[in-house]
Amino acid sequence: MTSLSTSVSDFLENSTDPLSLTLGDGHYYHKNDAGDIVAEIKFNFDTPGALTITSTTVQPELQGKGIAKQLVLKVIAMAKAYQLKIIPDCNYAKSFFETNKDYADLVQYR
Repeated sequence: MTSLSTSVSDFLENSTDPLSLTLGDGHYYHKNDAGDIVAEIKFNFDTPGALTITSTTVQPELQGKGIAKQLVLKVIAMAKAYQLKIIPDCNYAKSFFETNKDYADLVQYR
C-alpha cells in the first residue's frame, strides 16, 4: 500500500457508507461473505496532481442499488482530501460526472 493510500484509509476509516468498502492498493472494493470481490473501483495516481478512475465494476446482484455511485463518491472524498483532480477514464465515471455537474470543478479530462 502506498503512503497516500494508507493515509487516505486512515482519513476515511469511520465511514458511514451503507456498504463497507476496503481500500486496497489502487482500488476500493467490497467482498461478499464468500470472500469474492463483488464491487470495485480502480484508480491510479499516474498523472501528477490527479487521480484517474480506470474502472468501476458491480456484480449483477448489487446493481441498481447505488453501489457504483457510492464507489465514485468514496474516490471523490479522497480527491478532495488531497486536493487532486479526477480523470474519469471508465464509462461509469464519465457518465457520473456528466450527470452530476456539482463535481465539475474536480474533473480533469485528457
